[in-house]
Amino acid sequence: MARPLPVRERAGNALGPAPHHASPGEAGAGEGVRANVNTIHIECAVPVRASRAAAWRLLRAKVEAPQQFLPDVIGCDVVERRRDEVVRRVTFHDGMAVTERVELLPEEEVVFRLVDHPKFDGEIHNVLFQSGDVLWLSFYFQGQGKPGVELGDEELAQLRDGFARAVLNATLQIEEGERTAAEAASSP
Repeated sequence: MARPLPVRERAGNALGPAPHHASPGEAGAGEGVRANVNTIHIECAVPVRASRAAAWRLLRAKVEAPQQFLPDVIGCDVVERRRDEVVRRVTFHDGMAVTERVELLPEEEVVFRLVDHPKFDGEIHNVLFQSGDVLWLSFYFQGQGKPGVELGDEELAQLRDGFARAVLNATLQIEEGERTAAEAASSP
């Protein structure tokens, strides 16, 4: 299993817009945190050794049952459902509850817009993208702390590490699901 690309961190007031996603070696690829007083951008990307369809199945399942994929999540209630959009309330083991509007762009991207979060405003993106012959999975957050919320270096490091763990866990689950399906298909 590949590890996320090296950590890049920047802080200051002169940050331009963060890249949507990038190929390995380009600015924005890999794993990193960029933050200033108002903006936070965290991105982690890893190669996936599985089909796009297998990766999409997991990302889709994670929308309605995140507790099966994220160890800190203990519950999820879908409060509204449309064809390619879900509004959900996710509860974490520490009691924090977050409301998100989730948009699905089939086989490409899942966008989690934070509707009600105690610390942050912004969006989380789970993106599948191709670089050459390699499928990549990128998780990134772009947003800002809520007014009056102080975010220290330790909290940003925890956020970064959480994204790195999440993308690695998702990739491992995708690859394991693909292997299990292949084994089942080849069994008599």
